[in-house]
Amino acid sequence: MKKHFSINLMIYLLTLGLVLLCSNSYSEDNINLEAISKLAQNKVKEIQNKTKQVDDLSTTSNNTVNVYADFDCDGSYEPTIWDDATGKWSIYRYYHWPRLVVQWGLSGDIPVAANYDWDCPEEIAIWRPSTGNWHISSNNQSWPSGEVVVQWGLYGDFPIPGDYDGDGIDEIAIYRPSTGKCHVSLHNQSWPNGEVVVDCD
Repeated sequence: MKKHFSINLMIYLLTLGLVLLCSNSYSEDNINLEAISKLAQNKVKEIQNKTKQVDDLSTTSNNTVNVYADFDCDGSYEPTIWDDATGKWSIYRYYHWPRLVVQWGLSGDIPVAANYDWDCPEEIAIWRPSTGNWHISSNNQSWPSGEVVVQWGLYGDFPIPGDYDGDGIDEIAIYRPSTGKCHVSLHNQSWPNGEVVVDCD
């Protein structure tokens, strides 16, 4: 009796594991558009509530933008300054002095540092409004190298990268003010694919 009970319990647990695995797997049918739209709306509000980066770059005296990301995988954000005039990142790492200066981008670009490849640390990256291209440095802490270029967006858009599907990887995404829509690429690292368009206004 005990033997049959153990076998039945094992079969039940294996079946339950397969059900849970399938329920958590990615498919086009289980995309939560409402959650994606809500997250995108929050990111758009962040852009609207603070002074807009693109406008700031042309009006401030020092042409710098503060960036916060974990560049050395220590679990905390490193204070970082993006200099639009030179395209340089000045990363102030807590335990590694002096500061790390990396050339990545051109004047007029927008910094979009995020975790694009599911590893640690996060990647330095820029979005170029003139072309709609994302330039991501995939070789962490060996910058600048390992460039990945993805075309996603048009002039007049705003980049809003984030983890829209909860898989731990940040997706590339843009907000288009002219339509009030956000365009998110859910197929990580096979960009540009898996486009999802949601309301953002």
